[in-house]
Amino acid sequence: MASTDPNLSRDLHTNSEYNVPEFLEVTVTDPETITTPDSAPYTLYTVTITTNIPSYADREGSVKRRYSDFYWLHQHLCKIIEEHNARALKPVRLIDELPSDTVTSMYGDLVSSVKRMFGSAQVDQTPTVGRFEPEFIERRRLALEKFLRDVTVHPLCSKDHGLSRFLKEKHMKPIIDYYSL
Repeated sequence: MASTDPNLSRDLHTNSEYNVPEFLEVTVTDPETITTPDSAPYTLYTVTITTNIPSYADREGSVKRRYSDFYWLHQHLCKIIEEHNARALKPVRLIDELPSDTVTSMYGDLVSSVKRMFGSAQVDQTPTVGRFEPEFIERRRLALEKFLRDVTVHPLCSKDHGLSRFLKEKHMKPIIDYYSL
């Protein structure tokens, strides 16, 4: 028998009459650098979810995503937040920036600080870590995972259909095409 207690409503993120809290766990793992003769190298990440949210037909799943896919999601969610906040009486918080897409920008603040401390003539501006080096990839992976964890609990982003499609669908092109209309 379903409860009539208003505190147990679906709006409070519970699943079923048994009042099981909804959850969506997300991880970003297994970075793999892809090199093909017809494109520039890029890194693929495995995004894995485990959930009990009814709108996710599969309770577990994983998809492969590259940085540009995360960038698209970030831009999409920022637009959703901006549109909401422009008309809302109670605006929602903004989401954090993505990690940078280049070594120079990721380590730029560090280089600037060292230059201020030791003088620019003594500091080689060439990063010691390349874009496809394990250290850079791991830092980016951790930051991308934090980004996804943050948006999956954000009061507005967590309900966005674009986010759920990003987490569920194998191919990004149909998602991007749909939201580009």
